[in-house]
Amino acid sequence: MNLKKWALIAEVLGGLGIIVSLIYLAVEVSRNSANTEVSNHLAIVDQILELRTAVIDSEDFADIRLRGDADLTNLDDNERLRYENWAFNSLDLWESTSIMYQRGGTSEETWAIYNSGWCRSLRESAGMQEVFLMLQSTSFGKEFADHVNNCLNQ
Repeated sequence: MNLKKWALIAEVLGGLGIIVSLIYLAVEVSRNSANTEVSNHLAIVDQILELRTAVIDSEDFADIRLRGDADLTNLDDNERLRYENWAFNSLDLWESTSIMYQRGGTSEETWAIYNSGWCRSLRESAGMQEVFLMLQSTSFGKEFADHVNNCLNQ
């Protein structure tokens, strides 16, 4: 075999090697994306559990939450501070989950479940609405603030 045939064989084999490498890379990226989505979902669940635990573990905060959800004027200054910080943490988690979804870090199904829950909770809580309206222009991105306002208007 002459040198030209060997060069042609080497070129074909090199091309096949590139194709195999690209397929392998695509499979690994897909696996990594799935693992990232699971990790992100678990992080969201963990943060939601922390918010719920604040209410479950503290009888006085459960009372604050109920009164604050009805109307922030039902709270004294200390209670209002606690409620507002809890509400901000909840809204902040919602925005973080929204960003995660937009960047492909969580599935559409997962986002839809959490988003509908947050929308429902916000519509049912005068206190949460007041906290959101107070903070929307300084603490949240415009896209998220618009999303929440649309949720409130549904």
